Formats: sequence, C-alpha cells, structure tokens
Amino acid sequence: SSLVTVHQLTPELSGMISEVGQVIFVDATAGNSPGEVELFPIGPVTARAGSHETTPGALLAMAVELFGRCPPAFMLTISGASFELTETLSPPVAEAVPVAVSHVLEFAKRPIL
Repeated sequence: SSLVTVHQLTPELSGMISEVGQVIFVDATAGNSPGEVELFPIGPVTARAGSHETTPGALLAMAVELFGRCPPAFMLTISGASFELTETLSPPVAEAVPVAVSHVLEFAKRPIL
C-alpha cells in the first residue's frame, strides 16, 4: 500500500495508477450534510474533447489508453461545511476524518478481485 498526496490530479499519475492493485481517491465534496463520508466504485471516463480537466475517471481512462491497465478504483468523499480558505476543519468534517481513515484502512485490507 502507498499513499500519494497531491494538490491537483495530473496526467502523470496515470502511469502509477496502471501499476497498482487498486486505487482509492479521497476528496472533499459539496454536499447537503457536512461530515458525511461516502465510498463508491468509479471507472474510466474519457474526458470531453478539448477539456484539460483531469478527474479520477479521466486518470483511469488514461491508464487504460496509455498503459493498457485500469485497476479497480473507488472514490471516498467527505462532504465539506465550507470551502473558504482556512487552516482548520469545521467540527463535522474534523469528526469525519477518523471515519474516512478507518474506511480506507478497512478497504485496503480487502482482497483485490
């Protein structure tokens, strides 16, 4: 298992993704219930023509197109309370972090299909 922390997804990550047994993307999301944690499967999604946006689905598609392999992939999201620049988490999100970490750790222990 390895952890890669990035500020922004870039196409260069597709090579690393193609080599792993499975990948879990973790990100904040705008939701109705701050602190809500969700884990769900995702797959390759070809980016729109002319789009420079690199999404998890686009990275998975690049892994297939460029390297011939896409591992099982999942997205874990935590709904944010506020997206203003700050150095602290809101209380509901701070409480959700250990829940999210436990989901990732438990998920990482599962056998890869």
